[in-house]
Amino acid sequence: MIERIKKKIKTVFINRVLKKISPTYIAERRVESYVKKNLNAVFNKQEYFFWLSQNRPGETFSDTKKRIFADLPPAEGVLRDIQKLALRLLIEMDKICKENDINYWIMGGTIIGSVRHGGFIPWDDDVDIGMMRKDYDKLKKALEESDKLEILEFYNFNGLYRIPKVVLKGAEAKLAMDIILFDYSNFEDYDIPKNASLEEKYDIVWAKQMKVRNKYVRALKFLKLKNLDVQKTGLIKNRKRFEEATKLTQKYIDMCNYEYDDGNVIIWGVDNFTSKAPDKRRLYTKESVFPLCELEFEGLKFPAPADYMDMITREAGNIWSFPNDVGNPKFFDERQLEVEFSKSAEAMKMLGINLED
Repeated sequence: MIERIKKKIKTVFINRVLKKISPTYIAERRVESYVKKNLNAVFNKQEYFFWLSQNRPGETFSDTKKRIFADLPPAEGVLRDIQKLALRLLIEMDKICKENDINYWIMGGTIIGSVRHGGFIPWDDDVDIGMMRKDYDKLKKALEESDKLEILEFYNFNGLYRIPKVVLKGAEAKLAMDIILFDYSNFEDYDIPKNASLEEKYDIVWAKQMKVRNKYVRALKFLKLKNLDVQKTGLIKNRKRFEEATKLTQKYIDMCNYEYDDGNVIIWGVDNFTSKAPDKRRLYTKESVFPLCELEFEGLKFPAPADYMDMITREAGNIWSFPNDVGNPKFFDERQLEVEFSKSAEAMKMLGINLED
C-alpha cells in the first residue's frame, strides 16, 4: 500500500514538472540531439577519409594509425621544456618509490603517450600515475623525509573529488604529478550470480560503488556551500575545514568496504572518481594490473599495468583516433607556460634536482 502511494506521488510530481517544460525547450533539445548526431557522422567520415589518404599499399588501417601517431613531431619551445621538467619529477618519484618498495604505474595521458608516441603526447604538459592506497600511505611517509618532493592533498570542488599531487617541496610552482588512488575489493563481497560473466560482475560492483560515490558527491557539495574557504582552485585554506573534508572522505571510503592489503578486484577509490565516472567503469581484475610490467617513456622504462591496454581502453576508449583536445596543453594555459617553466626550473635547481640528466 505504501509503495503504491509513493509511486502515485512520484508520478504526479513528474507530470507537473513535464507540464512546466515549454514546447520550445523540448524542440531545442531535439534539434540539439539531431545536430550532434549528424556532426558526429560528418567527423567520422572525415576521419575515415583522412586515414584512407595516409594508408600505404599492404598496410592495415591499424598500422597506418600507429605510424602516423608515432611520426607526429614532439612539442617544441617552452611546452617541451615543461615536459622535460615533468619528466624530472617522474624520475625523482620513481627513485623514491624504488628505494621504499612502493608500487606505482604510469597512467592517463602519460601511458597513452608511452604507447602511442614513445613519450609525451606532443600537446601534454603533466604526468599522471596510479597506485594502491596502501602504497600511497607508504609514499606519504617516505616523502616526509624527502628534501625534494612533498604531497599536496587537493580537493577539486568543481569536479567534486579529491586528488593528491606530488609537488616540488616548498615551491610555489604549479608543476605537479597527479596520483590516482586505487583500492582492493572482492567479487565475493557483492551479490553476483554464479554464472555471471566478467563484464556482468563489473556492472554489479560498479553500480554499488556508484551509490556510495553519489552520496559522497552530495556531501562534498554541501561542504562547499558552507565552506567559505574553498577557492576557485579547489584548495581549502582553513586547516580545520580541511580536516573536516578529510574526515568526510574517510567516512565514504569506509562505506565502500575496501580491502586494504589485497583483493581480486582493483577499483578507483571513491574519493578519486571524477564527475564523468558514470560513463566509465573504472575497475579491473587484479591480474590485469599485477604483476606490473615496464613501458618506454622518453627513452626510459617506467612501471605499467600488466594488461595496460585494458586500462587505457576503459579510461580513454580508442586512442588511435584524434582527440578533441589535439594541440592544446591540458594543465597550463599557454600564457602561463613561460612563467611556470621559470618557477619550476628555479625551484628544481634550489632543491638540487639535476635538469640535464
